[in-house]
Amino acid sequence: ENKDATVEMCFEPTQGAAVPSNSGPFGFGSTGNYVIMWGNSSNYCRWPYAKGAYCDLAGNTPTGWQTSSLRMASDKAYFWGNGTELASINYGSTTSDDAFAIGRWAGNRGEAVKMSAYSFRLYARALSGVELAYNAAIDRVRFHGSNPETETWPDGYQYNAVSGKVECRVEIQAAEGAKVSTDGVTFADSLTVWRAMDGHEALSITVKVAEGYQFVRWDGMPGGIAMTDTTLEVTDLAPLTIVPVVGTAPEV
Repeated sequence: ENKDATVEMCFEPTQGAAVPSNSGPFGFGSTGNYVIMWGNSSNYCRWPYAKGAYCDLAGNTPTGWQTSSLRMASDKAYFWGNGTELASINYGSTTSDDAFAIGRWAGNRGEAVKMSAYSFRLYARALSGVELAYNAAIDRVRFHGSNPETETWPDGYQYNAVSGKVECRVEIQAAEGAKVSTDGVTFADSLTVWRAMDGHEALSITVKVAEGYQFVRWDGMPGGIAMTDTTLEVTDLAPLTIVPVVGTAPEV
């Protein structure tokens, strides 16, 4: 099935504004290889998405620095440039010899465009829009000289100028009959924690229920995981909203 994958490339063509006149490749590619994307005579960014098929993205010119992303979800393929969605296409029907392919035959070595490739990422899942925007922001800081203090970070992320690190937000929202804590001592109705994205220690969250209530599960964990222990160890480095679910304790 054509779904659940993401490919991203941060690059900058280094041949000025010159674009191949006959759909020549730019990116990874030469005769005998497949390419991730290429420019055409209309100065578009073109993503091949199946045998003999591609999508032209007007406005996403291949002559400038950019992070281009192809997000393959269960419903369709989404094309992103610099953290912004540009277009989407339906997968359509395929034949037995028309499998999904990220790339297409380059065909002519002489049409290749010189470029600087800074990063290439391949995921075995469809990243969310927030994740794509975060990756693009990181690319701008790492490879394009953007100031992290003035960079536009997607919701759930921030730059801590004191520590010099990018952080992600974890919100813990307790329901009626429960309070939560990250140190096991001080409990509150809700908590917001910012975690450094290079952190290696787990975030420990404990729930304490009032008399007449009982703890049921944790909601909001990645992948729909429902943890049932009253102390939760969070290792994922991503924005999360975690809710401890409680219910009325049965009368004895």
